[in-house]
Amino acid sequence: MSTAQEPEERPRAISVIAWLTLVFSALLSSKAFIDLVVWKAMGPAVPRLLGIAGDPSANLPYVRTIVAHITEIKLAQAILWMGVAFIAIGLLRLRPWARVAMQAVGGAMLLYFAGILIAWGFAWNAPPPVGVRPLSEPARLTLLAGGSAVLIFFGTVVVWMIVTLRRPRIRAAFDSTT
Repeated sequence: MSTAQEPEERPRAISVIAWLTLVFSALLSSKAFIDLVVWKAMGPAVPRLLGIAGDPSANLPYVRTIVAHITEIKLAQAILWMGVAFIAIGLLRLRPWARVAMQAVGGAMLLYFAGILIAWGFAWNAPPPVGVRPLSEPARLTLLAGGSAVLIFFGTVVVWMIVTLRRPRIRAAFDSTT
């Protein structure tokens, strides 16, 4: 299992995509496990720690559902990111299935980013919860634009990854290993 050495036939773009994916997968799966441990240790005290114990929005059905299933959600996130890391290892080994799978992961990430972008737009254009002082118009628009810019940047990186994995030279590198 010598993935540290880069074979001559593996294009550099594949190595960049695979190693970045491995690093982010490790960080995000670790974060999910840390979140899980923190939730298990401090779960009952979280509403008081966050200052939402008396907040009516904390009692909304979707919030209650998320809180009730946070253990399963965090485990699913960790497993998902470990699966993505497995795909990245396949990319390093030039497995043809990994190239296709990474493109599918990229497509799913684009859908996720689009959903977050839409939710972000609705959230910043919705009236503030009762009892919360609204932000000034410039501050609200700045936060909306900043969050949107971050999501668009990450989306652009994912599009670059998908386009790169579809290039004829990259495809040829995977086809030569079969």
